[in-house]
Amino acid sequence: MRTRTIKIALLAVLIYSRLPAAQISYTGNPALDTGWGYCGNILDTFCDTTAHFDLKSLATGTGGDISPLFLAAFNAWNSSGDWTLQSGGSLSGFFNITASAQQFNFRQLGGVTIVTSIDGITSLPALTGTQQLVWVQGLYENYSPTDGSILTPFYAMDIMAPGAACGDSGPYPPTPYCGPAYPFQFADGHFGDQPKAFYDLGSSQAFFQANAYLAVEDAAVRTLTVYDGISYGFSNNVSATVPAEAPEPSAAWLLGCSLLAIPWYRRHSREAEPSKTS
Repeated sequence: MRTRTIKIALLAVLIYSRLPAAQISYTGNPALDTGWGYCGNILDTFCDTTAHFDLKSLATGTGGDISPLFLAAFNAWNSSGDWTLQSGGSLSGFFNITASAQQFNFRQLGGVTIVTSIDGITSLPALTGTQQLVWVQGLYENYSPTDGSILTPFYAMDIMAPGAACGDSGPYPPTPYCGPAYPFQFADGHFGDQPKAFYDLGSSQAFFQANAYLAVEDAAVRTLTVYDGISYGFSNNVSATVPAEAPEPSAAWLLGCSLLAIPWYRRHSREAEPSKTS
């Protein structure tokens, strides 16, 4: 009887290990390239933004391991070692995503808009005690989130700026979450982001790579258990010569040239949220 019990247990472990990870389902075909157009913030130059949205979930792509990008970002944030990061295994079902490469403010900035629903996920983790279901996002990028200046590439968690008020209570708004959680959490569990960066005069242009995980956070004991998620990003491009597909100057571009001064820069935008009617 004992031998049979052991065999059944091993079989259960084997079956569980072979369960498929969550799948990715995109609404339509995501726009991966904005196409070239006249830069709104650099005269006599042309700007383009290309994006990537992975077709596989993070758990599928890594075989269930935590992705190297996210691990590097978490370790950079958790330099004191106060938090414990662990893998909770894969999920089943679908992440339903709407996404596209975009240009903003009369082609002064390039980036993406992405919204991910978890309505199709059929195996959300059960919560106990002080645990809460959150999105967490690790980044690899090369521009400042405050002023858009080009920097040496670095890893970072996508969290509230140091010193900013947060409260680990939601949904956002009004109270953003504290790190390591992504600041903007919603009651229906969707994830939305709209990273963007200025086109630059220099030879290096902004790029952004993100791994966003659905996770269980327990701030009381400082544990973060990641399950599965999505990978996406963008790269900005600038050319001094006329690309073959570049358009003629438009009234919108000419108007943009008169609005070059932008009094603020913010990487996130609530434009990434679905409308209340969607």
